[in-house]
Amino acid sequence: MQNAIIVTRQNDLKEGENISSKTLELRSKYKPKYNITNYFEFGIDDNTNDSDHNIIFSHIHQNNVDNIIVSDFSQISGKISNIMSFVEYCNKQKINIIIDNYKLDTLNKDKSVNSIVQKILNVGADLAFLEKEFFQKKLNNGRAKYIRKGGLLGRKSGSRETKATFLSKHNDIISLLKQNMSIRKIMNYTGKSSGTVQKVKRYIQPKQKNSKREISILSIKKEKLPSKTKTQKNQIVKKREIVQLNPIFKHKK
Repeated sequence: MQNAIIVTRQNDLKEGENISSKTLELRSKYKPKYNITNYFEFGIDDNTNDSDHNIIFSHIHQNNVDNIIVSDFSQISGKISNIMSFVEYCNKQKINIIIDNYKLDTLNKDKSVNSIVQKILNVGADLAFLEKEFFQKKLNNGRAKYIRKGGLLGRKSGSRETKATFLSKHNDIISLLKQNMSIRKIMNYTGKSSGTVQKVKRYIQPKQKNSKREISILSIKKEKLPSKTKTQKNQIVKKREIVQLNPIFKHKK
């Protein structure tokens, strides 16, 4: 019998209860099929997805867990970018995710990736991007109206955001960059601008190629001129001196 854990995200935990009704329902349904080693419950409004996922993965590796049971994708995270990175990591580690509401598994029986689930996630990512784009347009219109009425935007003069504070706001981008995902895909998954993604990338991945290029340019500048060029210049100077000294050459044109 394979090991499994249950992950839920809800706010219906009543006083005096140690376990939610959703977790109890999943446990009673899958206990005959799997050895449930643990269950993890997080608040629906929690934004600390990275720390939550680290706790889950730590338990998985220590207890040889093969399956993660959830009712739907929203139980993994409230952000599509975090869901994508979570599923991608599980696929690499050959950890199957059971989505109860859709009767789907992220991995097939031979541990290969289920293409249907991947298509569903990609469609979800595209829809999330379109939704954010729609709200962004509404936000821009409201911002423009506020400015026309004399409102001021931005940080106060003299204030400056530190590098650590900036990076703490973009953990989703950092996790996707570590998976070598392209900037365009990260923009689609997170709904954040190219400038923000590029800035995070500059902070966590210092430029090495450019420094090597600068060193090579400096070395080229320091190189001496070829010996042939010097000899040619010397020959031209000597010919000019002969012409000026010898009166015969002065009359020849």
